[in-house]
Amino acid sequence: MNVAVVMPELDPRSGGGFIFQRTLYDALRVMEGQTAHRFVYYAGGDPDGAGDSLIRLPLDARDRAARRLLQLGRDAQDRVLGVRPIDRRGAFERSLDERGIELVWFATPYARDCDQPYIFTIWDLEYLNQPWFPEVGRGGEWQQRHQHYSRYVPRATRDTPSPASSPNRALPLPRVAAVSTCRWASSKSLSLAWRPGTWSAPGT
Repeated sequence: MNVAVVMPELDPRSGGGFIFQRTLYDALRVMEGQTAHRFVYYAGGDPDGAGDSLIRLPLDARDRAARRLLQLGRDAQDRVLGVRPIDRRGAFERSLDERGIELVWFATPYARDCDQPYIFTIWDLEYLNQPWFPEVGRGGEWQQRHQHYSRYVPRATRDTPSPASSPNRALPLPRVAAVSTCRWASSKSLSLAWRPGTWSAPGT
């Protein structure tokens, strides 16, 4: 299976998700020779030591505006017409098609529209229980966060909560599965399981 792994914060200057994503990236590179799956990596920023193994993921204001316009156009057609007579594909979707991608793994809650099956990672849904917490109660942050999850969680092939997201708690969002393991069925199965501080492959 051809798997695209999307890691928007692989640049050490990008923020707190860097260590998690770098650990995942390093583990997948080690396992590439041990699985029949082929991985294609998309990353934002300028990752150190990655060489030519990564496809640059634009994250600037121009890219955000283009993606938002694409979403608005699709949403308007869905609501008003019920069909999409005009369905222009974004640069990310075209890139996936060119590389024959069959599954997209968004390694963080960052996600983009795509027609392929995808894995969506959940880090924190506490905003549903604490809607007036200062971090999410101002500036429309709660609404933006909920709109994002509502867009991408329902269609996800698998939702992967991190340990901090309290996956065993009943949450009022569809298809939030209480799982922390991703499995792809193929001639040679790859299973990635969460362990504190690292990602590991059982049996390796």
